[in-house]
Amino acid sequence: EAAERRLTVYVDLQLKATDGRVVWSGNSIAANETYPVDPLKQQTEKNKSEAFDALSRRLAEVINNRMTSDF
Repeated sequence: EAAERRLTVYVDLQLKATDGRVVWSGNSIAANETYPVDPLKQQTEKNKSEAFDALSRRLAEVINNRMTSDF
């Protein structure tokens, strides 16, 4: 069995003005994070949750950097 697994997330985003026009978009923005597999399923789920938290923070940083560099 694998000693680790990988979470991968791809997102397509649009930032719209109140009138509905798109002021920024980002396509296929991706991030991934590996986490260890433990013999105890509960520990593996905890590791997965922590990996998802780290992935989410990194993805938010990537999105913020792309948005602010485009303006």
